[in-house]
Amino acid sequence: MAPNVAINITASEAIPDEADTNEGPENKLHRWSISVSVNGKSIYAHRVIEDPFLNPHGEEEEDKREECRWYVEEFAIKEPFKQQKASEVAEQLQTYATSLLTQLGLQQVLKDELQDDANEDDANDNPHVLIAISEDLDVKSSIHRLHWELLEDSAVWDLQAEITVKRLVKMRRATPSLLIAEVKPDEQHPTKVTVVNGLLVVARDLSESSQKSDINPNLAFGVLANIQKDLVSFSDGARLNLEVVRPGTFKALQEHLDRAAEMHGKGHYHFIHFDLHGKVDKETSTASLLFNDSELNEKKRVEEPAHKVASLLGSHNISVAILNACESAKADSGDSANVAKTFVDGGVKSVLAMSYKLSSSAAEPFLRGLYHSLFLDGNTLPQAARNARTMLRENPHRHARLGLKVAVNDYFIPVLYSHGQDPKFIPRQRKRISSQFGLVDFARRRGELRSNDTRPLTGRDFDVLRLEKCLIEHGKVHLSGRAGVGKTALLRYASTIWIQTSFIDTVAFIDLSKVKDLPNAVNALISQIPRATDELAYDLRLALESENSNDKSLSTLISICSEQSLVFVVDSIPSDKQIKMSLDPNDMTDFKAMDRFLGTLLRLNETVKSTRVIFVSRLNGDELPISKELHTGISGVTMRLQPLGLDDAVQLSQLILESSGLHMDDWKDSHDRQLKLLVGLCDGNPSVIAQVSHQMPSSGKSLEDFLDQIQVGIPPEHQAFGEGQDLVDELDHIFNSFNDEQRAFFIFISVFWTEAFPISYFTDWIVAMEICKDQRNSLAIQYLQARGIIELGLLMTKPNDEETGLKMITWIHPLLTTYGRRIAYNTLAKKRGRLGKSQIEAATLVCLVMGTKFKAGRQSKRFLALSQSVFLWLIQGIAGADGQRLAVSILEGLEYAKLASFLPLQTGNLALCLSLCLRLPLELWRLDYFEFHVANLRLVARPEHLEQFTRRFGDLLDKLLELNGGCAIPQAYLAFSLLTAISLAAIYSSEWPRKEMREKYVKLALRIVEDTEENELKNSGANPFPVGSRAFYMKGLAYRHELMLELERGNLEAAFQTCDKCLEIDESLLKHMEGGAQLVESSLDDARIKEMANLFPNQQSANVAKERLEAISQNKMAVAYTESRVTLLNTVKVYLAEKIGKHIDPRFKRQYNPSKLGAKMGAKRGKGAMHAVNQAGDLMGLLNMNKASDWYDGSDYMDEFVDHRNSEEERLKDLDRDIGLGNIPRATETYAKVIASSLRSLDLDRTGAYLSGLADFAQHNLIPSMENVDWVGGQTLFGSLKTTMNIVTGKSTSKDHKVDHVVIDKALQEEIRVLEESNAHPDLIKAAKMRRRGWLKDPDALKHGGSPEENKMRETNTKNALHILMDNAGRPGYQERLVAANVEFESLKTRVVDGEQAVQAAWNSGKKARSMEDEPDMMKMYKDIIAALDDMQTFCAKPGNEVFRAVFGDGETYFDENREPYLVNLAAEAVRESFQNAIVRGDYDGAQRVVEGFKGSLDEKLRRSAHAEKIVNGWQAMIDEGPANIAEFRKLMGR
Repeated sequence: MAPNVAINITASEAIPDEADTNEGPENKLHRWSISVSVNGKSIYAHRVIEDPFLNPHGEEEEDKREECRWYVEEFAIKEPFKQQKASEVAEQLQTYATSLLTQLGLQQVLKDELQDDANEDDANDNPHVLIAISEDLDVKSSIHRLHWELLEDSAVWDLQAEITVKRLVKMRRATPSLLIAEVKPDEQHPTKVTVVNGLLVVARDLSESSQKSDINPNLAFGVLANIQKDLVSFSDGARLNLEVVRPGTFKALQEHLDRAAEMHGKGHYHFIHFDLHGKVDKETSTASLLFNDSELNEKKRVEEPAHKVASLLGSHNISVAILNACESAKADSGDSANVAKTFVDGGVKSVLAMSYKLSSSAAEPFLRGLYHSLFLDGNTLPQAARNARTMLRENPHRHARLGLKVAVNDYFIPVLYSHGQDPKFIPRQRKRISSQFGLVDFARRRGELRSNDTRPLTGRDFDVLRLEKCLIEHGKVHLSGRAGVGKTALLRYASTIWIQTSFIDTVAFIDLSKVKDLPNAVNALISQIPRATDELAYDLRLALESENSNDKSLSTLISICSEQSLVFVVDSIPSDKQIKMSLDPNDMTDFKAMDRFLGTLLRLNETVKSTRVIFVSRLNGDELPISKELHTGISGVTMRLQPLGLDDAVQLSQLILESSGLHMDDWKDSHDRQLKLLVGLCDGNPSVIAQVSHQMPSSGKSLEDFLDQIQVGIPPEHQAFGEGQDLVDELDHIFNSFNDEQRAFFIFISVFWTEAFPISYFTDWIVAMEICKDQRNSLAIQYLQARGIIELGLLMTKPNDEETGLKMITWIHPLLTTYGRRIAYNTLAKKRGRLGKSQIEAATLVCLVMGTKFKAGRQSKRFLALSQSVFLWLIQGIAGADGQRLAVSILEGLEYAKLASFLPLQTGNLALCLSLCLRLPLELWRLDYFEFHVANLRLVARPEHLEQFTRRFGDLLDKLLELNGGCAIPQAYLAFSLLTAISLAAIYSSEWPRKEMREKYVKLALRIVEDTEENELKNSGANPFPVGSRAFYMKGLAYRHELMLELERGNLEAAFQTCDKCLEIDESLLKHMEGGAQLVESSLDDARIKEMANLFPNQQSANVAKERLEAISQNKMAVAYTESRVTLLNTVKVYLAEKIGKHIDPRFKRQYNPSKLGAKMGAKRGKGAMHAVNQAGDLMGLLNMNKASDWYDGSDYMDEFVDHRNSEEERLKDLDRDIGLGNIPRATETYAKVIASSLRSLDLDRTGAYLSGLADFAQHNLIPSMENVDWVGGQTLFGSLKTTMNIVTGKSTSKDHKVDHVVIDKALQEEIRVLEESNAHPDLIKAAKMRRRGWLKDPDALKHGGSPEENKMRETNTKNALHILMDNAGRPGYQERLVAANVEFESLKTRVVDGEQAVQAAWNSGKKARSMEDEPDMMKMYKDIIAALDDMQTFCAKPGNEVFRAVFGDGETYFDENREPYLVNLAAEAVRESFQNAIVRGDYDGAQRVVEGFKGSLDEKLRRSAHAEKIVNGWQAMIDEGPANIAEFRKLMGR
């Protein structure tokens, strides 16, 4: 559509700043001489326009440009709470647009043009204005640095019109006239539709960690794929042919363009889209695009200069390029930094790119709007870009960190550079496609590609890119992965993409699990190859059966495959043929023939370049029962498909739950954590997630109860369907194929989640219990391994000697667990058919372990009496396996990531063991197993595990106390009980903050210490906490937690005493060690150390293991921690002594000066305490544990680390992490910290933003102790505080003190209303009302305002008061005392204000008094005010009232200065009548004596005061001037 008005703006030169003596460097000029024409008519020939970011002095304000960058790039993703700053920048951008328009002077011109156009064509209700920006060649400092797209907002022009901005580039050389008007219909297409050819380049970091940090690689592809489908569905005249460059390397792009040029000629592609990252080198100001590395085994990206890419595109006549790369249109650093302009200079006619970084939450809807408008509405590229920008402007909310959404006006970032005619690919439809769905609706659709109309694949987009890269590099891939992990789904998903983007013509799937013999396999292959015949299938089958490798059928097959691009996917390569059990009579018997079949596919791959092969199996290549030739053929080309990450797994579960009709809108954070626990049991396996998620809605149970049933009980009856059904059917088939004893092994494995213990421990016990008599039936375990249902592994082995290793069941398919448990229950509950003895007994034991009620038969009764021994065997086996694995890992070198990876594998079995212990007597508990886990929880557990296992360990501790009969704990359980209580207190203090639970367990630990000591001393006289015992060490930990509580409460005397107790214990431990003893008792002696070290495969590793075992035996890390604590505790002692007035030896004080603590506790020059701790951890095999776990980063000074951790950005990172993990208590605590920090600095804008964030957070999460908070009321109260503070500190925008007085009054009224509506404490309401009454009494309170110094002082005083308030807020009873004290404070304020107003009124009335009798009693008034000030000073000096004193700054000075005039007036009032009488009598000497007496009655300070001097000077003047005045009076009277 032609524009109604075309405005052309051309810059002819850049003008130096007036202050410059020369032209200045390029890119630093901010004024231009422009010419402007409208509809071809010149309006201005030479008009000067300047950058709106210039200040009034003509200097660029870099701050404004930087603020603009911050606003669009960082506000949402880094600092969403700086909403005030963001609002200011948004206003600046509005001002920027207005400035541009004002400088152009076109507003009236445009209105006139549009009016003329309207008169000519009254039907045109929606005029279109095109603004084209260009510049002459060699203009320094490009005018394109200005944000012209801001002018597209018609509100700036104050008119209704569609305004489009595009940037024109003048060319240095003539270019071919390659104009894209409308793409012509494809005569070769059957329906002669218009076919647009698009090329997509996608490049991402393909390393394993990239999936969490990089944006979705389907960002652009998802949009274009939907466009493809919608064109097919809604348009009978247009199609999009989309191809993708694979892999995303520059070399692959070159080759792809070369192939297309050879086949179709240059200019085949109508547009190219670059979905990758961009970069501008700040030093050289050159731009690059980040492609994948051409070394295909490299997963990182490499930079390719923009001019090199531009040259390639220009040489292939690419006319349109679209980039969502960051800063790909950066125009303020020279032309070489501007990818878009570089592309146009290289010959590309139109380039749409980004002037800043555009967030993914803006980029995706922009691209949807762009392509919708371009392809479905049939607009030109400038119009489409304008429509997409309009959509961004009208829908400005972007995803922000912490799960928030904020408004960002970033619509001006996408910009269009062009040279030549505007591209238009598809003509407008007579029936517009957009009538089916509008641009905004389309833009909001999710860009998910579905395979065969199924649920979109979750979490696999990066895996598709990795698979493509491997397939392109080698032409073949062995894709392995656990059963149900999604290998087939991934390949179906990928094949849809490959065919849709013309990468592959045909994908042939051969599923060997469904093809039982060679003829069927060959038929399945040939039937999917276009132009292959049944005769070829017959000939090929004969050739394979006769081992005739030179048969002509193979040559024919090669010839057919050479004519097309094929991928053969051979799924479910059999893996159970090596186990000779004859379990499955339907399995293929001629595996050699199948081996030759697979070999034929490899030969095809090697012979025909366009034929690729993907072998799919559960097992890795070295585990497959295939020939050596096949092993060689697929070696080195393996890709192992990993389980889904937890976030993706949860998303998948939510999609399934939604599709099952479950409504999750009302779910709170606790539901999210329970779902994570449930999904965590599924081990990231999509098939398991699907099966379990389908069961939950139909179970009729709450999520919490369902989780408990799945985790430690019998799963509900369920008919498998959908994803995972084939795996359930397979398990059913395997189970029914087993004999009775093999079924017993199968059922027994289902006791465990994810992993079990050593096979020998497992099988020996089953045989010993006579559940199974033939140990050969344990081959069922190997069979399950061969089928990929379980995995086995060796903990440690010597070379070529597997016998020395410990073979364990290292992984169990979660579906085996759920299926086996259900079978166990059904075995006893239903007993259909004739069941074997072994199956019944195994089922009995499983149901006993699960605590499931059942009716015992004759065969199962004998195990009911053995339940305790069964439970104990199970716990000991799990504990032993965990302990052995941990020991081996430590000896091999255990890093934090590996330690953290253990817990998700162990949670199912740990929960089971904890539930079993509640049914066992205390003496059978495996305490060392539980000690490790409860101590390790806070280091590695995710929030959902913290919530679950703090509760479970709390139940365990309660059970211990119940069985024991109190808190006086026997020696055998003392260390465990203390460790559990202390660990729970620590978790509730930091990792899962809950104040009341923390105090509960600290008190419990202290009570255990006290009751145990009291009981032992009374009964045996023995010390239950001997130095060097673990119990003694735990006792010290209990006291340290008590010390932290007392410090937080402000009980400094109690803290000092507890500090002494802590020091006594730690110093005793160190002294004990000096005598040659171990710090803490250890079970490792020299013989045990030697025995364990000898298990290692060579002498070198054995020596390393021996050193680590010795370090563990000596507990070097505990030693280092103890030494560091002595330093810390002594420093705390010095600090506390100074606070409470205790005498400390000066030398001791100097040694442990708090100011030196940072260096002592840090890692400075390898000498600090934390360095010693880290070193000790490394010696013990806990490699770099503190730094990796984020407990300490290795800073030279501890205080540097603390300051860094307390910085706002670090706390926001913590918030990001905790909200993402669902750690609501810690997120709430961090919110409180950032609110307190901003409030301390009196940054009320930031405080308000954080408070709003917390309120929004509380709407969606159950926050402990905040369930009933009135967030709306709280925000209203804060708004009142903010209003008042801004006024009283001189930040009011009003210049009228009366207006400000009314504003504060309204704020006080709002405060009272909110307090009353929220049923606040009556004293709070009373104080607020008193405050308002006092305010209303003085309408001129703000009349004289305040000097900057006074305003600064008020601000400082308020900050100090807030510091005191927040420092003491956590003390018990502080808030209650503060409420009561506030009423007294307001009452005292009222007395002072009333007294002052009474004095003022008395002065005013005294001036009008007719006689002495009419004058008020001033002395009484002065005394009342002085008494009120004295009482207020006394009140502020009381302990606990420091916050009120801080309001007055230096309290003593304030009260002295305010009392001073009244004390002076009081003394003056006492002699005023005598002075007046003397003056009347003319007794000036007497009057002088009165003055001297007045001065003498004042102390020196009052005598020198300004007020006293004023009175004395006034009286002295009356004395000095009196005689003259009398003489003058007499003279007048004589006349």
